[in-house]
Amino acid sequence: PTDEITETSISNCDQKAIVDQALFNDAPADAFRFNKVVLTDECLELVLTASGCSGSNWAMEFIDSGEVAESFPVQRSVRLSLSNSELCQAIIEQTLSFDLTALQVEGNDVVLLNLEGWDEQLRYEY
Repeated sequence: PTDEITETSISNCDQKAIVDQALFNDAPADAFRFNKVVLTDECLELVLTASGCSGSNWAMEFIDSGEVAESFPVQRSVRLSLSNSELCQAIIEQTLSFDLTALQVEGNDVVLLNLEGWDEQLRYEY
Protein backbone atom coordinates (compact mmCIF):
# COMPACT_ATOMS: atom_id res chain seq x y z
CA PRO A 1 0.00 0.00 0.00
CA THR A 2 1.16 3.52 -0.76
CA ASP A 3 0.61 6.48 1.49
CA GLU A 4 -1.48 8.95 -0.45
CA ILE A 5 -1.49 12.62 0.38
CA THR A 6 -4.88 14.09 -0.34
CA GLU A 7 -5.17 17.79 -1.11
CA THR A 8 -7.98 19.41 0.79
CA SER A 9 -9.47 22.87 0.65
CA ILE A 10 -10.44 22.79 4.31
CA SER A 11 -8.29 25.20 6.27
CA ASN A 12 -7.54 25.02 9.97
CA CYS A 13 -7.02 28.79 10.01
CA ASP A 14 -9.63 31.25 11.31
CA GLN A 15 -9.78 33.39 8.15
CA LYS A 16 -8.25 33.66 4.69
CA ALA A 17 -5.73 36.28 3.62
CA ILE A 18 -7.13 38.83 1.17
CA VAL A 19 -5.22 40.13 -1.87
CA ASP A 20 -6.61 43.59 -2.64
CA GLN A 21 -4.55 46.74 -3.21
CA ALA A 22 -7.38 49.21 -2.52
CA LEU A 23 -8.28 47.41 0.72
CA PHE A 24 -4.58 47.28 1.68
CA ASN A 25 -4.42 51.07 1.32
CA ASP A 26 -7.81 51.99 2.77
CA ALA A 27 -8.81 49.37 5.38
CA PRO A 28 -9.05 50.49 9.02
CA ALA A 29 -5.74 50.78 10.87
CA ASP A 30 -6.68 51.13 14.54
CA ALA A 31 -3.82 50.85 17.03
CA PHE A 32 -2.53 47.47 18.19
CA ARG A 33 0.76 45.73 18.90
CA PHE A 34 1.94 42.29 17.81
CA ASN A 35 3.04 40.09 20.71
CA LYS A 36 3.85 37.01 18.67
CA VAL A 37 3.80 35.91 15.03
CA VAL A 38 3.99 32.20 14.19
CA LEU A 39 3.93 30.70 10.70
CA THR A 40 2.90 27.03 10.63
CA ASP A 41 2.30 25.42 7.23
CA GLU A 42 -0.41 27.52 5.53
CA CYS A 43 -1.49 29.37 8.69
CA LEU A 44 -0.04 32.60 10.02
CA GLU A 45 -0.99 32.97 13.68
CA LEU A 46 -1.00 36.52 15.02
CA VAL A 47 -1.15 37.33 18.73
CA LEU A 48 -1.89 40.99 19.34
CA THR A 49 -2.94 43.40 22.05
CA ALA A 50 -5.02 46.55 21.83
CA SER A 51 -7.15 48.58 24.22
CA GLY A 52 -10.80 47.66 24.43
CA CYS A 53 -13.56 46.18 26.53
CA SER A 54 -13.47 42.51 25.51
CA GLY A 55 -12.21 42.41 21.92
CA SER A 56 -15.45 40.75 20.87
CA ASN A 57 -16.35 43.65 18.56
CA TRP A 58 -12.98 43.82 16.81
CA ALA A 59 -12.96 43.24 13.06
CA MET A 60 -9.66 41.99 11.66
CA GLU A 61 -8.51 41.23 8.12
CA PHE A 62 -5.11 40.12 6.84
CA ILE A 63 -4.48 42.00 3.60
CA ASP A 64 -1.84 41.71 0.88
CA SER A 65 -0.97 44.73 -1.29
CA GLY A 66 -1.39 42.73 -4.50
CA GLU A 67 2.17 43.51 -5.60
CA VAL A 68 4.99 40.97 -5.82
CA ALA A 69 8.58 42.27 -5.55
CA GLU A 70 10.66 40.39 -8.10
CA SER A 71 13.54 39.55 -5.78
CA PHE A 72 14.84 36.10 -4.89
CA PRO A 73 12.84 34.84 -3.15
CA VAL A 74 9.91 37.03 -4.20
CA GLN A 75 8.43 39.35 -1.55
CA ARG A 76 4.96 40.56 -0.69
CA SER A 77 3.81 43.39 1.58
CA VAL A 78 1.08 42.46 4.03
CA ARG A 79 -0.70 44.05 6.96
CA LEU A 80 -3.32 43.36 9.57
CA SER A 81 -6.32 45.67 9.52
CA LEU A 82 -8.01 46.19 12.87
CA SER A 83 -11.29 48.03 13.27
CA ASN A 84 -11.78 48.61 17.00
CA SER A 85 -14.79 50.63 18.16
CA GLU A 86 -14.46 49.59 21.81
CA LEU A 87 -13.87 52.56 24.13
CA CYS A 88 -12.64 50.78 27.28
CA GLN A 89 -9.11 51.12 28.58
CA ALA A 90 -8.44 47.43 29.30
CA ILE A 91 -5.60 45.79 27.38
CA ILE A 92 -7.01 42.81 25.49
CA GLU A 93 -5.00 40.04 23.84
CA GLN A 94 -6.39 38.09 20.90
CA THR A 95 -5.04 35.32 18.71
CA LEU A 96 -6.22 34.87 15.13
CA SER A 97 -4.83 32.81 12.28
CA PHE A 98 -4.95 33.44 8.55
CA ASP A 99 -4.69 31.01 5.63
CA LEU A 100 -1.90 32.25 3.32
CA THR A 101 -2.58 30.08 0.25
CA ALA A 102 -3.84 33.15 -1.67
CA LEU A 103 -0.33 34.63 -1.34
CA GLN A 104 1.43 31.83 -3.19
CA VAL A 105 3.24 32.96 -6.35
CA GLU A 106 3.18 30.60 -9.32
CA GLY A 107 6.62 29.23 -10.21
CA ASN A 108 7.95 29.84 -6.69
CA ASP A 109 7.94 27.75 -3.53
CA VAL A 110 8.94 30.54 -1.12
CA VAL A 111 7.58 34.04 -0.54
CA LEU A 112 9.06 36.49 1.95
CA LEU A 113 6.32 38.42 3.73
CA ASN A 114 6.98 41.95 4.95
CA LEU A 115 4.41 42.37 7.72
CA GLU A 116 3.70 45.97 8.69
CA GLY A 117 4.45 46.43 12.39
CA TRP A 118 6.69 43.33 12.67
CA ASP A 119 10.47 43.71 12.40
CA GLU A 120 11.36 40.33 10.90
CA GLN A 121 10.56 39.05 7.42
CA LEU A 122 8.40 35.94 7.44
CA ARG A 123 9.50 33.06 5.21
CA TYR A 124 6.41 31.33 3.80
CA GLU A 125 7.34 28.02 2.14
CA TYR A 126 4.80 25.93 0.23
